[in-house]
Amino acid sequence: MNKASTARTTQVRMVALMVILSSSAGCGIRVDHEAVVRAADRLDAAATTVGRSGDQVAWGAEAPAAGQSLGGPGPSHGKGGTAGLAQPSVAGVPRRGTSTSTTVTAGRGGGTQATAGAPILLGNVGTYSGPAGSSTASGPTGLRVWVAWTNAHGGINGHPVRVFVGDDQADPALTRSIVQDMVENKHVVAMIGNLIPLTATAPVGYLESKGIPVVGGDLSPIYHHSPMLFPQGTYFDNMVIGGAQAAAAVGGKTLGVLYCAEAAACSQEKDIFAKGGADRAGLALAYTAQVSLAQPDFTAECLNAKSRKVDVLDVVADANTIGRVANACERQQYHPRFIGGGLPITGDLASKPNLEGMIVSQNWFPWSSLQGAAADFQAALSQYAGNLPNSSAVAAEWTAGQLLRRALNGVGPGAVTTGDILKGLWSIKGDNLGGLAPSLTFLRGKAAPQSKCYFIAMIKNHRWTAPIGNGTRCLS
Repeated sequence: MNKASTARTTQVRMVALMVILSSSAGCGIRVDHEAVVRAADRLDAAATTVGRSGDQVAWGAEAPAAGQSLGGPGPSHGKGGTAGLAQPSVAGVPRRGTSTSTTVTAGRGGGTQATAGAPILLGNVGTYSGPAGSSTASGPTGLRVWVAWTNAHGGINGHPVRVFVGDDQADPALTRSIVQDMVENKHVVAMIGNLIPLTATAPVGYLESKGIPVVGGDLSPIYHHSPMLFPQGTYFDNMVIGGAQAAAAVGGKTLGVLYCAEAAACSQEKDIFAKGGADRAGLALAYTAQVSLAQPDFTAECLNAKSRKVDVLDVVADANTIGRVANACERQQYHPRFIGGGLPITGDLASKPNLEGMIVSQNWFPWSSLQGAAADFQAALSQYAGNLPNSSAVAAEWTAGQLLRRALNGVGPGAVTTGDILKGLWSIKGDNLGGLAPSLTFLRGKAAPQSKCYFIAMIKNHRWTAPIGNGTRCLS
């Protein structure tokens, strides 16, 4: 294989931010080799406008004009076909190493705000293709929206933001390789909003050795076991129990758990309930079963849960699998209240008739909220990605971005360093980011304390609602 071919293969393997969203009623997202090649071709064509360095896409440090959408046309999530994510028309993105960048763009109310400081270079890695992509695919555009909004409103204390994004394709070795390249070759000062639920532990040792923080992300359990990981939300175990507690509060009695075979976090969630979490939530655990994301049918599991009088069913899997389980149970005239939480929850679940009444717990604010600091989130989505299929992943990225912004609230005009970010994060004590997160506190050299408070969302009349807005419920 010649060098050009090798480079092309590497590019195809590490396509970043070109997420191919294709879904159907009976299967998860699948991204074949030809689709990835086509995505790489589009990246080639867009390289002059979005900026590209090496094998990852980079965007920032200048923002699109006000009203310019980051989301391309396409059918809504859940209706089949491909929902394209168009590249933003961002001219003049500075190359890595540029010391300053000045951007004047329209702010709210038609005003202008300037960014004149040195760009803040950040990295993001996620599993944005394959079956897990049904839960994470909208995350990168959510992060792009935060970058565009931030840069259009003066950056972070005058510093524009630039982010490199890579797709690890659920390969732990590739996860670590992408992170190492971003740190050593792209010179990022922090990682932000990593969505790698299947490979979360892979880069942690390297990041700890380099002292590089990860600001927010998927909040796999590892996020509360490393001093370099700074969660933007609720501790995984407490979020899991929270959804069951909310179901018990509206009459649920008996819990069943179907958990995926593909990710350790799935069995961990089952274990949380088996080791006292169900009792803590006020439910009796009556049935558990392991399932596969590729499983063609879930009739047996629905019948088993029905026979055990399970009235609250937790499907610990990706969004498409949750919908398919609900359909299988409907065919057996079995109608439990479904619960879930965290990253797998997507906006299109509300359109599935068999999930009406579903209650989910969230690590961060419900994306349907219009209250407090969530108002900026809604305005940014409307301005830059009006047709983006919303999801927990989008809210996760926005909250991660706002956590970084809070940490750098007092940063000066000089180049922003990793030390600046760590110092700012360690200064955060009891801060809920204006209602976007539970109360957050970070301690120098220690893993983040475990928040006991969680947010609630519910499907009502085929729409996601926030029954208690940006308020939280807390475990005792």
